[in-house]
Amino acid sequence: DELHCKDNPHSYPCLEEMKVYRETQGAQGEDAVVRCASKAVADSNDFHTLRNLTHVLLDMDTIIKVFDNSSSIVRVGIEAARKLTNHPDCLREFDTKDSLDCRCFPLYSKVAMLKYKNYGWWAEARQYFRQIQEFTYKGMPNPVGWEDIY
Repeated sequence: DELHCKDNPHSYPCLEEMKVYRETQGAQGEDAVVRCASKAVADSNDFHTLRNLTHVLLDMDTIIKVFDNSSSIVRVGIEAARKLTNHPDCLREFDTKDSLDCRCFPLYSKVAMLKYKNYGWWAEARQYFRQIQEFTYKGMPNPVGWEDIY
């Protein structure tokens, strides 16, 4: 029922705004969540804060979806995911984890891609897919290995 894990010591911006939105089942607070979360994503360079925002805004850890019915909030969640995938701690997992492990960059790229596709935002999905395919890491082309958008 909570918006975040109580045992996670890292920052969860905008919880008060999100709580109003959740408690009113989306009837109130959408603009406040979008404003607060957009600012938090723009201002933060902290890996854990960006990861937490991505998880909460994109309903990654919940059974009951809270924010998926708001395209505006999902767009901010996608921004958080995309900023997270470019964070040095996220990229470092290409060096520290095997290709069969759950690496940050492919995981959050996939989540962002699924949100684009689920909302029917195919132009953005295709553009993002091309960016993922063109991405190189330390000279390694397409380290995610995506070959088609489906």
